[in-house]
Amino acid sequence: MRAGGDIEIEGQPVNTIGHEYADSPWVVGVLRVRKLTAHFIILSTIGRDLRTFRSARDLVSCIADAMEAHQLAYDVLHILHRDISAGNILMSTQKPPRGILIDWDHCIFMDKLTKDRETRVKRTGTWQFMSAHLAANPKTAPHSLVDDRESALHVLMYLAIKYLRHNKGDHYCMRDLLSMFDDFIEKPGNPHKQATTQKSNVIKLKGPDIVFDLKPINQLIKKLCTNFAARYENPENDSDSEDEDAGQLKRTRSNRLLNLKKKDWLYSEFRKFAAKLPEPQGKETDHVHNSKHIQDVRQGQGKRGREDDLCDGTDGSKLAKPYDNRQIMSATLIYRIYTLYIPVMLYTLCIAFQ
Repeated sequence: MRAGGDIEIEGQPVNTIGHEYADSPWVVGVLRVRKLTAHFIILSTIGRDLRTFRSARDLVSCIADAMEAHQLAYDVLHILHRDISAGNILMSTQKPPRGILIDWDHCIFMDKLTKDRETRVKRTGTWQFMSAHLAANPKTAPHSLVDDRESALHVLMYLAIKYLRHNKGDHYCMRDLLSMFDDFIEKPGNPHKQATTQKSNVIKLKGPDIVFDLKPINQLIKKLCTNFAARYENPENDSDSEDEDAGQLKRTRSNRLLNLKKKDWLYSEFRKFAAKLPEPQGKETDHVHNSKHIQDVRQGQGKRGREDDLCDGTDGSKLAKPYDNRQIMSATLIYRIYTLYIPVMLYTLCIAFQ
């Protein structure tokens, strides 16, 4: 923040006057208007949206910076962020850009927890980037450090699918790939939405069914998914062969679970693969808009596209759907309100005040 304070004219604060008319005889009902003072604030730009990255190296490096800050806050201040998302990681304006982790309003002080207080009052986080474990267990799963780390993986996969070159640029393939971040299940009588198994299945399969042009991105996603898959695999049931040693599978899974808890493991992996990514020369860029033809239609409070939200393969426009009777009735009602009822009400008010 550069500056801020109350706005004054000739030494007097600028206040609203609506509250002065609360007791006027023409007021119908109770006019609950408070006295307000005009206030100004001047902010400076410290970063930009992570989605505006120029190179894949910048993308991966900024996520690494954000997760290193996340780990530092956890180790030194015992703070767990609990909302790692693409919107909460900014890129600084310097060159090369650095990642900035923002929006700490969902954080919790882990050293102040008690037995009668859970690690969350409610499930927190941004739905698309919430860990598969949290999303699938809305009532029972506590929000842990590993959940935040898994969210960083989902941020990487989400942005890579949308903005890096790969072999699945078709509109319908893109919609299918991105559905794992949005889809959920609604159960009657249950206010908590629950994730499908698609997100955890993608992790167990070592990443989405997609090949990126940049090989280090494929390698990084596979490496991260291989370790996070340990949260969702049962080595006794998922054996590829009956002859495999179940004990060896358990040891391998235990080692991967230990990796997830190591302090520097996650952001170190991001940095290692970022160093392998080439830096675009001149005006070249790794950034492409793979989903520009997909209409991002949302409904209600959820972040989920409608089932009939299809795209025209030629120009990306949404396919028209025939109107049903309810839509026609709604349109007719709105038309009558604007053309008949509102003019009559205005005319009546004018007569009353004359």
